[in-house]
Amino acid sequence: MQKTIKPLFVPGTEIPVSFQFALCNVDVLKVESRKNQESIIVLYIGATKVGYIYEGDKLSKQKQFEIFRDYAPDDKNDLRDFKIKFSERINYYSAQPDSYLMVSEKVVEKQTNNKFKLL
Repeated sequence: MQKTIKPLFVPGTEIPVSFQFALCNVDVLKVESRKNQESIIVLYIGATKVGYIYEGDKLSKQKQFEIFRDYAPDDKNDLRDFKIKFSERINYYSAQPDSYLMVSEKVVEKQTNNKFKLL
C-alpha cells in the first residue's frame, strides 16, 4: 500500500508545496524552438536522457520525438556543444546547479552557493 503524503504550505501563505517522489534525482532541460516557441521538457537521470514531457497541443508526436532525439543531448554533459551548434534555432533552459529548494515539515528554504536562505 502506497503512503499518501499531504501537501505542505509555504509559511504565511496558502500556496501548497508538494514533492513528487517519482522525480527524485531527475534533472530537467527545456528545449524551445525559436521559430514557434513550442517546447518540450527533457528528463535526465544523472547525465543520461531518459524521456520527455510535452504539455502543448501543436506538435505531433513525431515532431515531439524528433526534437527529443535531435536537439537534446543524450549526455547532459554535452549541453554546451548543443547550445553552440543549435544557437540560431533552439533555446535551452536548465536549472542552475547551485539553486534548489529544501522542503521540510514546516519550512521552505532556498539555498545557493552564497549561503543565502529564503525562509
